[in-house]
Amino acid sequence: MAKINTVEAFIKASKIISETNDPVILQRINNILYRSLNHNDVTDSSEYIYLTREEKKIFSNR
Repeated sequence: MAKINTVEAFIKASKIISETNDPVILQRINNILYRSLNHNDVTDSSEYIYLTREEKKIFSNR
């Protein structure tokens, strides 16, 4: 698993959302951001979002 800074993830997500009309990508971004808002780990849940390899590709290809 990879991790991305929450603020950076929201900034990149807004850019991706404005540039794409692909419903699959939009749904994945929605799931990632929703998960980050409901994540209850005590460690660094508010600072980072943990991503799978497929999710990381969405953010790194932009």
